[in-house]
Amino acid sequence: SGAALQMAGACFGLIAYILWRMREHIADILRRAFQRRGNVRKAHRRLKSGLTVDDSDEPLPYRATIFLFIAGFFIISLWSHIAGVPILVALSIHITIYVVMMALMRVVSEGGVLMLHTSFRPLDVITQFVGTRTVGPKGLTVLMYQEKIFMTTFLDYLMPSVLDGFKLSDSANMNRRNLLSALCLTIILSIFFACVTLIFIGYKYGGINTGHFYGWSTTLEFFRLQNILNKPVEASMGGVMNLS
Repeated sequence: SGAALQMAGACFGLIAYILWRMREHIADILRRAFQRRGNVRKAHRRLKSGLTVDDSDEPLPYRATIFLFIAGFFIISLWSHIAGVPILVALSIHITIYVVMMALMRVVSEGGVLMLHTSFRPLDVITQFVGTRTVGPKGLTVLMYQEKIFMTTFLDYLMPSVLDGFKLSDSANMNRRNLLSALCLTIILSIFFACVTLIFIGYKYGGINTGHFYGWSTTLEFFRLQNILNKPVEASMGGVMNLS
């Protein structure tokens, strides 16, 4: 709908504004990340003048953070392309996912709300430019799986909780890198026990008896896929205008 696309446009506008306000800080981070090791001592001396930033107390060094972000982004985009998504669509979809997650993270953390839901999906945004025929049945199927994982519910959305944890660590004088290790271990254990619990409950009580989690919530995306395949969405200049 028009309101949903306006919300998507607001997410892009918010992140564009934030990145513009952070442009000098981002430039300092990039200089710090890619400077030579021999210049680290000089960089520490320049901290007092505000010419650079220090990453010694960050969860990860800036260089590692940038490398992992770029590598992760292109690996998931390449995997999507190999699975059947056109490469430009894959890149656009994952950029949209990142933008929406960052926007919601900012709203949740600063607004004090528990969680948010979007009234749109990344595919709704991209298809306003290219339509669903360009993506194709294989690509649409792959993207439905990804939207199910990343965008269906934000109850298990980690970024606001992680951000709040790092913010609280400042007042507690905690080492952020130790906190990151503890968070990663917690996530790994949570995934393991969640998988075991879901399999146990499904087999012991029957998935059909456990409510929507094993029912419509697992099939909702594929009903949507069926509708799109039966009634393809065409590119729409009106939809593009709603994004702005």
